[in-house]
Amino acid sequence: MRTPAADPNPFLHRFAWFLVGATLLLICSGGMVTSKGVGLAVPDWPTTFGYNMFFFPVSKWVGGIFFEHTHRLIASLIGFLSIVLALWLAFSKTARCIKTLDWVSLGAVILQGVLGGLRVTLLKDQIGIFHACLAQAFLGLLVVIALATSPAGAGSRRTMAAFHDDRSRSSLSSRPD
Repeated sequence: MRTPAADPNPFLHRFAWFLVGATLLLICSGGMVTSKGVGLAVPDWPTTFGYNMFFFPVSKWVGGIFFEHTHRLIASLIGFLSIVLALWLAFSKTARCIKTLDWVSLGAVILQGVLGGLRVTLLKDQIGIFHACLAQAFLGLLVVIALATSPAGAGSRRTMAAFHDDRSRSSLSSRPD
């Protein structure tokens, strides 16, 4: 019998949950941008009024610019943390399906960044709707990854693998009447 996750890493599990929490904060920030109607307070992308967005002067973070720029910075942090999680999982003893799911989530967060930028540059509401829907799907992927990296999740996977293995053996040895 093959064991999908030999030694669950509690630090990896906590990091995955931290990323879930940070992503929830990002979604709330995006909701704030939308509800305040300030999605286009910063009219350019990937820059912020011509500045590198990481060096945009704090003194200019006023009104809607504050909400929009903060959303962009949180999104950049989520993108970076998603890369860290993908690399961490790639080099850990984690089931291949979880690693694959994480690469899918990394692709989703990259697409999220591009969609956010296209929403600003193309001024299409449809892009904003897809951006919001994909954000929730990305959060769902992260929750699944966080649950799967838990010690309890590893035990559940071993139990399911054993059940599947036992079931396969019994189906080979028994014949229907």
